[in-house]
Amino acid sequence: MSSEPKKVAWIIVGLMLGMLLGALDQTIISTAMPTVIRDLGGIAMYSWVFSIYMLTSTTSMPIFGKLADLYGRKRIYLVGIGIFVIGSALCGLATNMTELIIFRGLQGIGAGALMPIAMTIIGDIMPVEKRGKMQGVFGGVMAMGLIMPTLNIAVQGEVAATSRGIVTSLVQFFRSIGATVGGSIMGVMMTNRMTEGLSGMGEKFRQIPAEQLGKFANPQLLLDANARLKLPADILTELQQVFVHGMSGIFLTGSLIVFAGVIITFFLGKAWMLPQETKPIDNDVRPNKDSVLQQSEFV
Repeated sequence: MSSEPKKVAWIIVGLMLGMLLGALDQTIISTAMPTVIRDLGGIAMYSWVFSIYMLTSTTSMPIFGKLADLYGRKRIYLVGIGIFVIGSALCGLATNMTELIIFRGLQGIGAGALMPIAMTIIGDIMPVEKRGKMQGVFGGVMAMGLIMPTLNIAVQGEVAATSRGIVTSLVQFFRSIGATVGGSIMGVMMTNRMTEGLSGMGEKFRQIPAEQLGKFANPQLLLDANARLKLPADILTELQQVFVHGMSGIFLTGSLIVFAGVIITFFLGKAWMLPQETKPIDNDVRPNKDSVLQQSEFV
């Protein structure tokens, strides 16, 4: 029996582990952030921990995609994983929010190589009739939904293998840019709304000395059960209202944007992919396994 199926199997396992690493990071950081904010402070910069990661990962995707076309998939994929792991380690060593944000940015740069290059490698090692299945499996790991694997297959089938990295990364780039910009804007809006609410507490509690009120007017106290017990009831209620005010407006705005997007899709009409008069540039409907494995440099 040829060793090629074993090689392909190990490649797939390695790619899935790399993508799982990125998915777990997002889950862990979301769960750990309340504790991180409580220990490091800096709730005003809370949104930047997520925004900087999304910005750097999104902007680095096309760069890594082009580099993968020029210098090989394996080499650039390993570089991306290396940057991601180094950034993750530095995040764990951060002593304040500024350091955490900087290291999250570095981590995001490495993350920009994980998904696009993994999808590119799948396009290299799998024939067309199996790409949908495998990209669907990978999409499940990263919660990509139903549409993204289809778009990946469509664009990969329209270009030569030498350009597959850049077009795959561009699909991911345009998928992520909306969430990146929207998340950054919404995060800044939430921070501003909470800051306005905190600044208004001085007028409502004039009987409390300004220095003491400054210690109370800290949303981070909501994250500490013991600190909440020590707060006066009216101060605690006001802090909760400030937090709810900052969050509710953002969720309402986001819901309206999503609703508007759904409505707009009903007016787009029918957009069909026009049939090609000539054979697509990518002529590897049934590619030679030796060539695609060598092309991905995973042998």
